[in-house]
Amino acid sequence: MFETLSYDQRGLGQTSQPEADYTMADYADDAAALIHSVGWASCHVLGTSFGGMVALNLAVRHPDLVDRLVLCCTSPGGVAPSTSTPDQEQVAGLRRQLAARAGHDVVADLSSIMQPTLVCDGRYDDIAPMENSELIADCIPDATLQVFEGGHIFMIQDRTAFPAIIDFLQEES
Repeated sequence: MFETLSYDQRGLGQTSQPEADYTMADYADDAAALIHSVGWASCHVLGTSFGGMVALNLAVRHPDLVDRLVLCCTSPGGVAPSTSTPDQEQVAGLRRQLAARAGHDVVADLSSIMQPTLVCDGRYDDIAPMENSELIADCIPDATLQVFEGGHIFMIQDRTAFPAIIDFLQEES
């Protein structure tokens, strides 16, 4: 059994929309502050798509807060960016989020992530290409790549995905 915590990222959902530009470091620091505010010394972290980019930055910037890491259909940035195209008519908070994603690059830092990591991808994901997941799994020392049937939202398309993720999170470190 897990206690879970999820939140709206800055500029989206029910959060305020700061007028400044956002960076992936800001998003990671927001997550770290939230973990601290609930009183957790560390936790398992699961990030999907953009949330996976935040999770990667959290693991790089605040490694002591992350026990185990699950990265789903995401990108390390840099040489293997996501192929999704932003819609120019989106709201200011989303545009700032997309701008932060454009500056996202933790490729050189992947080898510093020492936590057990499960990298998951959908076999038919045309938003976050398999090359992203392969690069992440190859560069993080204790990472395993698992491919599921489905696309960018494989977690609801392949009924084996959540049980595999839960099994990974329940393993002893």
